[in-house]
Order: sequence, then C-alpha cells, then structure tokens
Amino acid sequence: MLARGSDDTRAVPAASRRSAIARAAIGFSFAAASLFAAAVPAYGIHTGHIQGKILDEKGKPIEGALVTITGPEAIGIWQCRTDEKGFYRIAGLEASRELTVRVEAEERAIIERMGYTLHDDQTLHLNFRLRPKGVFYTLVIIDPRVPYHKTALAGARTTLPPGLRVFEVTERTPAVNRKLRRVLATRPDGVLAIGSLPARLAREIIFDIPVVYTMVLDPFKEGLRTGNMCGVPANGAFSEQVDMLQKMAPEAHRIGVIFEPDRLGGVVAQLRDEVVGAGLTLEARAIHDPNTISEKLASIAQAGVDAFMVLLDPGLYTNAVFHQILRFARERGIIVIAPDGAMVRAGATFSYAPGFEELGAYAGRLLTNVMKRKVTVPEIGIIYPRTRYFSLNPEDAQRLHLEMPPELKAIPHQSDAAPVIIKPGG
Repeated sequence: MLARGSDDTRAVPAASRRSAIARAAIGFSFAAASLFAAAVPAYGIHTGHIQGKILDEKGKPIEGALVTITGPEAIGIWQCRTDEKGFYRIAGLEASRELTVRVEAEERAIIERMGYTLHDDQTLHLNFRLRPKGVFYTLVIIDPRVPYHKTALAGARTTLPPGLRVFEVTERTPAVNRKLRRVLATRPDGVLAIGSLPARLAREIIFDIPVVYTMVLDPFKEGLRTGNMCGVPANGAFSEQVDMLQKMAPEAHRIGVIFEPDRLGGVVAQLRDEVVGAGLTLEARAIHDPNTISEKLASIAQAGVDAFMVLLDPGLYTNAVFHQILRFARERGIIVIAPDGAMVRAGATFSYAPGFEELGAYAGRLLTNVMKRKVTVPEIGIIYPRTRYFSLNPEDAQRLHLEMPPELKAIPHQSDAAPVIIKPGG
C-alpha cells in the first residue's frame, strides 16, 4: 500500500526503530524526545520513513534547513537538518500515525503541512520549496462557467499577495485530477477554491496545503469540514436581509423562495429559522424538475408572499430563471431580494449582502492570513463576511412604496435605475 500524498513512494527493507534511527543520525541532529523514543525496544512497532529535498524558489538546495515532524498521535518530536544538497531523512517514524511536517530556514517563510500518514516499511518522499519571507505563491481553482465566480476572483486579487496562478475546472474527471496534481507539485503556499465544484475537487485531492473556499453552496452538505479546509458559504446573513425588508416594507409578512433540495436543503432550513425568528413566514417550494418553476412560482403567489428571496445556486438560478422571477414579481408587486448589487442593476428590488466581489476579497484575506501564519484553518472554520453593501432600485422603491431606512437617508444617492446606495458594514 502506498503512503497517502506520495507520488514517488518506494518500499525499503524492514528495520527496527533502533537501527533506523542509528542510520539516520549520521549527519543529522534529532530532538531529545526522539532520542528517548529511540531507546524503547522496537518489538512489534511498525515504522516508516520520510525523506526529500528542501529547495529555494529557484530550485537550489538549502543547507541547514530544519525539518520537524510532530503530530497529534506522534510520539515525541523528530528533527533533522538538511545537508549541502538540501537532503533530509527521518527514519523510524511510527506507521499509521497522522504527522505534521514543519520546515524552516533563516530568512525563509516557514512551511507547515499536516495530514501525512506513513505505512509500514514505506518511504514517503516530500520535497519543499522555501520562498523568501513575505513572498507567497497562491493557487486559485475556479469554475469559470459561473459568471459571478469571476467577480469573486476579481475581489480575491485585491487581497491576495502577488504570485497567483489560476486553474480552471469545469468537471471532475481522472484527467482533471492528474492535471491538478501536476500543478500542486509546484507546492503553492495556499489554495483558494471558488465555487462548489472546485472546493469538492480540492477536498478530494489536497490534504496537506491550506485551502480556503468561497461561493460554496453548502459547506456542511458538501463535506468541506476537513483539517486543512475553511471558508465562506455563498448564502448567509438572512436575518439582516429580513430586517432590512421589514424596515422598508413594515407590512411585509411572507417571503417566498424556490430551491433545489439536494443542494440547498440545509440553507433553506437556516433561512426558515431566521425568517420565523423575525416573526415572518417562509413559503419555500422545492424544485425537482426545472420545468415546474412556473408552477412553483404560481403556488408562492397564491400563498400571498410580499417578497421573494433569490439564493445563490448556479444550478437553478440561471440568467433565464432570474429574469423569469423578475417578470413574475413585477406583475404581482412583489419585492425581490438579491444577493448582489449587479442583480439590482438587472431589475431586483434591493440587496443587503457582502456581494460577489466581497465574498472573493474576504476569502483572499483569510487565505493571506493563513499563509502568513496569523491564524490557522481550524480557527477560521466556516465564516461569513461582516461587510454589507446595500443597493436599491429607485424605480422599484417608488412603485412598491418602500420606505428608506432611517440610517441610510443621509447617504447621497442618484435617481437612475442603478443601485443607489452602498453602505459598508462593520
């Protein structure tokens, strides 16, 4: 069996932990904890080995780099320094233990990678490149089929450090997996996944590099709660949007929504809780067949909704469906709540949300802080931006007799059909 994460794993003769460490000790220095562990008889202990090269950004060897191996289940701390060729080897590591590898050298950015698992009598080859302090290489995985993913990427570019490579993916196939593995062999410091497809692909392939995702439909349902992944869901802040609706339309009592249950069932459950918590009613209609959208919208209208909330789901809310909703709402005098100001420019009534660009910028800030070691992935978890941008369609505001929220009245605005108020949140 091959060790996880290795593309070049070769078997070596079995040896006791004592003899393995004795060989590795030549030219290397080990931590005291490792030497103590080595003194324990090796009967029945299964071991593996990690070795590789530490290079600089130009591929030249770094002599004297310190390699440290620890782990939540590892016994002791194992260390060694690279030789003049940048080579290191730590032998006699317990197999079937999750390990973390940390590499540091003078005037170089520290690298720490986790999630490696050795198997009995296997050698895991791990090469790393240490860039100068303050220099980072970021890989962005994006599904370009969704237009607002590109908007999120534009936002991420404003907050990520220079040195960014974009990998586009439109499907999950063995060929795509191989291409991504080749790109990952260049050892990025962090990965930004924009969209659910890229995030799921990153989950399947990447385990030792920090990954921050954004524009993801439902991180819980998509299984993105792993040790090296954190990020930003596409939908959120529903209670704040409902609060803004109540300020502008105090008589509004019912909100309608359509959704694909396999993708957004959990999101709509959250939406329902927040709508009910505000004293309103949610009329949600599940869409199993796109041909039933008109039927479901009619059902929502019969329920007497005052507003309709557009969710982020490119699989359901295509451009054609969005404009179908706009026509439906306009004919019936229904307020349309959108997740981005661009949708307000296209005809929705208002938006009070971070918006696509901020979702990307926020994820970029998170990943930058992770790469700079200011925060860890587990500390971030699943988080939603605090910034809110408010956009209002004046034509709808007049036609639907909406009241301007008091805290926004002092902000200058235009009189055309573009979003007229932009309010950064806390």
